[in-house]
Amino acid sequence: MSMMRRFWLYIYGMPNILGSALALIGLGLFFTGVIKSYWPFIVFGLYGIGYLAAPRPPDLELKLEQAWDEAELREKLSHLSALARRAFPDEAAKTVQRIEQAILEILAHSENIGGQPFQLQIVRQTVNDYLPAVIGNYAKLPPAFARIHPVRDGKTAQQLIDEQLGLIENELKTILVDLTKEDAQALIVHGEFLKKKLDSGAADFLALAN
Repeated sequence: MSMMRRFWLYIYGMPNILGSALALIGLGLFFTGVIKSYWPFIVFGLYGIGYLAAPRPPDLELKLEQAWDEAELREKLSHLSALARRAFPDEAAKTVQRIEQAILEILAHSENIGGQPFQLQIVRQTVNDYLPAVIGNYAKLPPAFARIHPVRDGKTAQQLIDEQLGLIENELKTILVDLTKEDAQALIVHGEFLKKKLDSGAADFLALAN
């Protein structure tokens, strides 16, 4: 992570925001004459209290074990969807729920996937790699940073996540349509496109918080 990225993560971080708010209260007390002696120590002390008392990112308890069969994929997907509701803004969390539903419907066509193992590989990559990477690394970002600070092409992390999750949702739904039509060629085309997006999307969010 670059020094500039570290700087902005610190500035937008809740510890700095709460510490600065308490320090400003200390300065207000000084300028209004409530405190006169040792005011620099009081101000820095208030900042330190705020910094230490500020809430930290939630411990999401991500399951890192790889899921392979349908039962494991369903269990891990349910776990990730619950974590997304804690880590993501409402709209992104709802998109993850729709992604969960699309994957469950794809898994329901297990006999079709049996003839197209590449599509099962896409499902595994979504559940084992992409969603854990995106959820875990987005959760590390200070909420204000994610909402306000542009990180790529003028877009914030929140905008990027909405954009990428929406694309994943649409492609999974397209794959589901291909499965119901038993269109093998379309499955391969859309599966390869989604795989590229998963690879690039996970790398993008790994770079944001690490």
